[in-house]
Order: sequence, then structure tokens, then C-alpha cells
Amino acid sequence: RYTVFDARNSRVEVNANLARAELRVPLMEWRKAAGDAGRVDVTILLENGLIKSVPNFDVLAGDLTVRGDVVYSPGGLGLDRVNLKKVLFGRTEVAGAVIARPDGGWEIGLQGAELDFSPLWQRLLHDRPGQDDLTLPNLTVVVELDKMWVDKKQFLAGVSGTFVHKQGIWRTMLLDSKINGGPVLNVNLAPDNDGNRILVMKADNAGDTLRFFDLFENMQGGKLELRGRYDDAALMRPLRGKLRVVDYRVRKAPMLTRVLSIMALTGIVDALTGEGLSFAELDVPFTYTEGEVQIDEAKATGTSIGFTASGTIYTHADVLNIEGTVVPAYALNSLLGKIPLLGNILTGNEDGGGVFAANFAISGPIEDPKTTVNPLTALTPGILRNLFGAFKGEERQPLLQQAPQTLD
Repeated sequence: RYTVFDARNSRVEVNANLARAELRVPLMEWRKAAGDAGRVDVTILLENGLIKSVPNFDVLAGDLTVRGDVVYSPGGLGLDRVNLKKVLFGRTEVAGAVIARPDGGWEIGLQGAELDFSPLWQRLLHDRPGQDDLTLPNLTVVVELDKMWVDKKQFLAGVSGTFVHKQGIWRTMLLDSKINGGPVLNVNLAPDNDGNRILVMKADNAGDTLRFFDLFENMQGGKLELRGRYDDAALMRPLRGKLRVVDYRVRKAPMLTRVLSIMALTGIVDALTGEGLSFAELDVPFTYTEGEVQIDEAKATGTSIGFTASGTIYTHADVLNIEGTVVPAYALNSLLGKIPLLGNILTGNEDGGGVFAANFAISGPIEDPKTTVNPLTALTPGILRNLFGAFKGEERQPLLQQAPQTLD
């Protein structure tokens, strides 16, 4: 229906059946197939033949309901703002606004009970497009939500967040939330004075946080802090930093169990498979690029045992190659290594090492890696243990021709 009020002003009212239309919102991976029921009701006000405003629109298509209005810039200069009074589909129930920016980007503000953020979450974590290879524009998303879904089962509760996508990457992320409604997770990602992004993450429960990001299943409790810096001038934009966790337990960790089983540390294995091993501190210096995590002299310390480790985890291939040292009776063992002069001889200047320790290597598929422990190093002072390393090729074979023990 087209109504003319005077020489300048008119109105168009549209009521359309969308059943034969296919509708897609690639950004949120939503789609209505042709044949599914749908309709749209829109009122458009015109001034001098140009759109002045859309005082109301109502879309019902598949499981999608959107109600709102649209404001246009004066003089027909284009869309200025979309007010979303109600957006409902799937696990999303929000209201808010979409505002056009002069640079061609968009600002999106959303608040409400639930938002399915899972399509954008993977882009946010990995700085890469989604399944549809959609290139994101310059985009700022500000949310205040009771619940924000990040995949099919996991969510963040009490979310207050700001996400800024600019020049092809997520440059800013300010997030206060609770993992699955429980422990607090705070993330701060922002550029420094050189334009490289600084990442700081803090969490009340390290175990829940590592499981949330699908990094490690077997940690319980602990306080987590991660600090790192992206080199955004480099091709792969590597993230270099350190992960630190204090006062945690590890329970039923298969790779750790294999190493301890080879060393016949049955008491520690029983604790590991029972209530878990207690650790005071974990420090993991790392370099992360897409598909690869390099670990450099990571150290885990506890009363009953300690570890050092270095190597690479290939995240896309689910393959790892890690070498390190395990130190039984860590508290007493490492104390001996602190004796002036003598301690350096006994430990071989190995940070986190002990007087009596064994070298180990883990390589292959993460689900079923090959685990090797060199038995000749178990009771060898550290300075000699370095000579007995069995995992660096021909030049570092054991002095005695005794093969390392392996568990495949």
C-alpha cells in the first residue's frame, strides 16, 4: 500500500509472504530454507522520494523473530541505525542496536537473556574466518548478557564484554564473565603503544578454564594467570607469553601416568589415579601460532614430584613431541640441588631439576603417544644425566648400551 500525504511526504506499507524465499545471516550461521514458513511486515516513510525512516518492521521466518525500527541519516545519506526491540532464534533472546560508522564499519550493542555467540567465538579465538569464509568488516560488539553460548554445551554467564574487529583481526577483547555460571574468567586483550596486542587472562579455577578452552582435561582447581604479547608485524602473528598456575591437582592424566609407571613409582601413580597429585606451581613459557604451540622449559613443582618439559604441540594434527625430566620426591630432591657449588654439579644447572631424576620423551598422536624413559638417568646426578640423554640422536646415546624403556 502506497500513500501520498503531500508533495514531500509519502508512506509504503509492505506485507510479504517469505515462504518461497531463502534467507541467510552468515555472521551468525543462521538460515531459512525456501519452503519454510515466513513473513515480513514493514512500514517505510519517504521524503522527497528518499527513505526517511522505517518506524517498524516485523520478520517471522523459521525460528527467527526480529522486531524493530530503522533510522536513516537526513537528506537520504543512508542507513544510520537499526533498533532491535526483539531478536529471537535458537538459543538467542536479545535486544539492542546496530549502528553504521562513517568508515563503513558497524557497532553492535546487545543485551538480554541469551546469545549464541559460537560462530563468532571460533573466529575470535583463532583470528580466522568461519565455515563460510565470511570476511568480517570493521566491527565493535558490546554485550551485557545473562548467558553467552560459545559452543553446543558451554557458556559464559554474567557477561560484560567488548570485542573490536579491525583490519582483519580481533584487536580488542575486554571480558568479565563466569565459566558455565561458576568460576570467574577475566580476559583483557588490547594494543600497546607499538600496535602489538597484549593479552592478560585471569581465572579463579584453572582446571575449569583449561577444560573450557579444550586445552587440558585433568587439572583440578588452581589459580590461573596468562600474560603474553602478539607480534602483529610478523606473518603468523605469534603469541609469546607464560602460563602460570598455583595450588592445583592433576588427576587421571594418561601421559603422566605412563611416565610414572615406567619408573615404577607406584605410590605416585596410585595418587594420580585416585584423588590426584598436588602441585604448588606450574610455569609454562610458550609461543603460539596457528596450529602449533612451542613450550620452552616448562616447570611443574610439587612436594612428591616435579617435572620440566620442552617441545612442540601440533594442535591441528593433534600430535606432540615433548622431552623433559621427572624428579621424584621433588621437595627433598631439589633442596639438595640448592647446596652452593655442589648443587650445580649435582643438578647440571637444570632449572627445576633435581639430584635424582629421569629423562623422558613423549611423541606421536595425542590420543596414543609413544612414551620413553631413560632408566640410566634415574639415579644419576644431573651433570652426568645430561650426558646420558637418549633422545637427541646418535651424539647423545647412553654411555652403556642399554636401551631405554618404552610404553607404546
